[in-house]
Amino acid sequence: MMYIDFMGELFRINSKIKIIVWPKDHDPAHVHVIVRSEGIEFRVYLSDLSVEHITTDQLSSRDEKMVLAFIKNNLTFIKEKWHEIQKDQ
Repeated sequence: MMYIDFMGELFRINSKIKIIVWPKDHDPAHVHVIVRSEGIEFRVYLSDLSVEHITTDQLSSRDEKMVLAFIKNNLTFIKEKWHEIQKDQ
């Protein structure tokens, strides 16, 4: 996993899963998890780590749990970046 900070992209996991904060995005604070190669996108709300699926296709349960654990382990940093990105817009 690596920190990116390019156009709101915070992390890449396994080179295929992107965790992104879009500039000028709406409240409440959240990240987008995107797997373009599989046409998957969902939001994870930072207040309670709840998931909102945007696309019909979804990650496997195992991969989604791994992403949620990653977000939880980096939550303070992700919240700081979300506020920083939104403030700059």
